[in-house]
Amino acid sequence: MNSYVISDLEVCGLEDSKFIELPKAYTHGSIPVHTENIPKQSEIRKWPYLSEVRLPEIEADVGLLIGANCSSAMEPWHVINSRNGGPYAVKTAIGWVVNGPIRKELSEKEKPPHCSVNRITVTEIEKLLVQQYNTDFPEHNYDDKEEMSQEDKQFMQSVKKTTTFENGHYSIGLPLKNHKLPMPKNRCMAEQRLASLRRKFRKDPGFYEDYKCFMDNVVEKGYAVRVRMTS
Repeated sequence: MNSYVISDLEVCGLEDSKFIELPKAYTHGSIPVHTENIPKQSEIRKWPYLSEVRLPEIEADVGLLIGANCSSAMEPWHVINSRNGGPYAVKTAIGWVVNGPIRKELSEKEKPPHCSVNRITVTEIEKLLVQQYNTDFPEHNYDDKEEMSQEDKQFMQSVKKTTTFENGHYSIGLPLKNHKLPMPKNRCMAEQRLASLRRKFRKDPGFYEDYKCFMDNVVEKGYAVRVRMTS
């Protein structure tokens, strides 16, 4: 069933000339309410405290439902409270609204209709699409579960094999693809970086103190160990 959006609707009371602009409205094939559900002026006369309520009657079906998102139309201007279990009335910008028990017995048309609402979130729609895809193409089942790549599996195997617990710390081997790969001798590069760092220390004593404090803290907490000098 198609539903359309209608904009720029305005309403006003039958005995008033002040129009109220409604928010966007949506069309529907049927509205779950009957004209028999509308209270009549003759029916509220038996409630004397509702004597000021006026309910004009017209020969027309219910064609519009105004919700709480239009507060200017639903705002109560005057309220007549219920008495002795009777109905109560609320005056709004578009007329009176009467709620509560007006008739002792309701006919079949007057009884509230049964309605059902189906709400489907975007997540549920995605699940339904996946289920439909798997039903139509069982040879290519779709599953959005992320699987590990071959490199991920190789890394996890390396971690499991090389992980050890020593002196309160975990030690994990380097996750090399080829463990027989010869490591380059980069002592010369390390000495060049050390010489560059020494020059920075001499130019900026504050940087030297911060660096020294940081490294002492790292060694003190056991995050690093001093390497023994070898000839």
